[in-house]
Amino acid sequence: MQDIPAYILRPLQEYVLGTSETEFGRLYFSWTLPSSHAIETDAFYRFLIEEAKAFSLRIPSLRERSEDIPSLLSIMISECNYQLGKQVFDTEDGVVELLQKHPWPFNFIQFRELVRNAVMMSKSSHISLSTIQMLLGDLQETGRDSASNGLDLNKTLEEINQDIIQQVLKEENYNYTRTAARLGISRSSLWRKTKQ
Repeated sequence: MQDIPAYILRPLQEYVLGTSETEFGRLYFSWTLPSSHAIETDAFYRFLIEEAKAFSLRIPSLRERSEDIPSLLSIMISECNYQLGKQVFDTEDGVVELLQKHPWPFNFIQFRELVRNAVMMSKSSHISLSTIQMLLGDLQETGRDSASNGLDLNKTLEEINQDIIQQVLKEENYNYTRTAARLGISRSSLWRKTKQ
């Protein structure tokens, strides 16, 4: 929900209040924010709890349940094998421990993407420690880039817009759907802007 543009939230509130459960079934909303405080202070979340009398269920972040990483890793490797036609069956010593120590700022989405990339890159029946180290290094480098890259205000507005689009694309691993949602534009608009 944190990626939904503000102009959509008001009509959504009206819809929720004006429609009975028998008309729309059940609605599920999810937030991925850094803390429970950030979620609890979100205006739409407060609306759901206080006015719509919604039920809230908190699912701990991946960094809060690192003991689940071995099981999740196994499931994700199996899924990637099926999707990619690979035959990866295990990991080198140290891989699980390294994954458990990582903070996973973008939670399961980031974890799933990393495992998928590791399976794709694997040249044998196991994922190597060096592959995971390289992929985690790329994640950390992306985080440093986004934290330290300021905008060059000496550029034209169009150039600044392009810089922002490219930065968000990079942060979202070039996923156009997530990038468009973060920027508050349609996927087709994003596509056009990247081709200019």
